Amino acid sequence: RHMIGQLAEPVQNRIRALRHNQLQQVRISEQFFREVYELERRFYGQSCALFDARRDILEGSVEPPIQTEKTWPEDPQDALYLDFGNNEELRQLRQKLAPVTPTTLGVPRFWLTVFQNVPLLSELVQDHDEPLLESLMDVRLAYDQDSYMVIFQFRPNSFLHDSSLLLTKRYFLQHSADPEYPFLFEGPEIVRCEGCHIHWRDGSNLTLQTVESRRRNRAHRVTKVMPRESFFRF
Repeated sequence: RHMIGQLAEPVQNRIRALRHNQLQQVRISEQFFREVYELERRFYGQSCALFDARRDILEGSVEPPIQTEKTWPEDPQDALYLDFGNNEELRQLRQKLAPVTPTTLGVPRFWLTVFQNVPLLSELVQDHDEPLLESLMDVRLAYDQDSYMVIFQFRPNSFLHDSSLLLTKRYFLQHSADPEYPFLFEGPEIVRCEGCHIHWRDGSNLTLQTVESRRRNRAHRVTKVMPRESFFRF
């Protein structure tokens, strides 16, 4: 502002006009991103039947027809194929996996594997979260006008009470530009989120850990329950 104030008045007026022009462009961008969001809502609804079919295959309640197309051809000369065959770390990892036989239903550990291979999610998943995530059977979205909710559906397990087999986390969006900094607008922004209450089974809360410590000059140990990092810190 100080620099602009040093300019001749006609130039200042042109800059004010350009600022107004840019604000009009921001309003158009707001409308664009709002319509993109509405398109996402509409097309997600059209995909729900496919998500139902995916869940049924993953859970083993439906056996799909035999697929004749070879989707992943293996080239013995491919560098990735060779690395997979010779990599000791990968070989040890495969040995840790539960055996999958022709009688295994569905696709075991599907969602856990997805989370482990998506960088943004893998950072959130701790080792102690994995046994529960193995019970994750479906992930869905539910859109509202200014928020969306991620829904995690679990099969019965030893961690969650039966009343908490459906966990949700809602994200609230701001679709308009910040009045103080309108030119920084790049699309909808998450302004806050709300997680549901999780009803854990006794002694199975993955977000807590029991820590023992010995007090100075005392022989006995003190036990404390402390929070710990977890994917389930909603």
